[in-house]
Amino acid sequence: MVDHIRLGGFTVRDEIAWASMVYKPCEIRFPSRLTRLLALEKINLPFFSCGAIGNQCAMDIALDREKWRKAVSLITDNLKILNLHTEKRSVVASVFPHGRNPSIAAKVLQAIHEAGVDRYAVAQSNSAFSVLIAEEKLQAFAEALFVFFQFRAYPTVADWESRRAPVTIPREIVASYQEKRPKVYSLEWYEGIRLLNLAYDHESNRIAAEALESMAATGEYAGYLSAFGSPLPALTLAAASRGVGPGIILDRRSSVAVFTMNGPHFGDRYGIAAELMSTLERENIKVLAVACNMASITGIIPNDEVSQATKAITSCFDVPMVTKTSAES
Repeated sequence: MVDHIRLGGFTVRDEIAWASMVYKPCEIRFPSRLTRLLALEKINLPFFSCGAIGNQCAMDIALDREKWRKAVSLITDNLKILNLHTEKRSVVASVFPHGRNPSIAAKVLQAIHEAGVDRYAVAQSNSAFSVLIAEEKLQAFAEALFVFFQFRAYPTVADWESRRAPVTIPREIVASYQEKRPKVYSLEWYEGIRLLNLAYDHESNRIAAEALESMAATGEYAGYLSAFGSPLPALTLAAASRGVGPGIILDRRSSVAVFTMNGPHFGDRYGIAAELMSTLERENIKVLAVACNMASITGIIPNDEVSQATKAITSCFDVPMVTKTSAES
């Protein structure tokens, strides 16, 4: 018998197109330039994730379907890409609150496996745990989620189907919230942890889920977690734990820091990712991974660049509070 985890919500952002790409050299200039190009065309990114895998980088972006042709044209005309895969009919499915509980991440990965989803992207933030998948896979994924979770508003998957309404963003919101210094509620740092890139396929997905369950059993939380839909099959995890099977580790890096920040309308106005990536590029901050989903941005940088990155972020965002937590504390 499955022990269900109780969660508050399960939402789906419809009418989404998805572009998954691989590029090199692996440097911040690429995501910085891409996000600027899209921001200039007022293209919002409800899901954005990129990260280094060896000497290459992978990136997944989601955008409103009506902007799909324009975005693909901007990418192919202005950027050198090794591989580009697009899914015109996609959705962003999110569960919350998750509190960075590795057990929740593990069960979402299990649901992906049970649903037979072979291409997906994942991003974890303070706001939600989000999965970017093809629209045709949503029904099977939703049914698998209800095997592992109970949602307060939807006792069964049938209740969810009958009551769910597409998540749409009024156009006036996107047009109205273009502050010179976007507001955030706080900037949080988790320092002194390890970055792991894990191989994932049907078998290693199961092993990764088991490793996450082991982390949850010891009371540890996952500082950062993402997976890419590109041909670079990797799951990026930042945590203090060493309890991950060596057979699925592609590479690792010690002593990194994770930052996260939430802001009003982060998920429904363009230019936020471009603002962040541009300021980090100007200050030569080495970004190892970054993900934006729902109303949050989460990223990883080398631990010795935290002070410099904090100054860069607070120079372009209105940040009322900065907090730091060490893995050793």
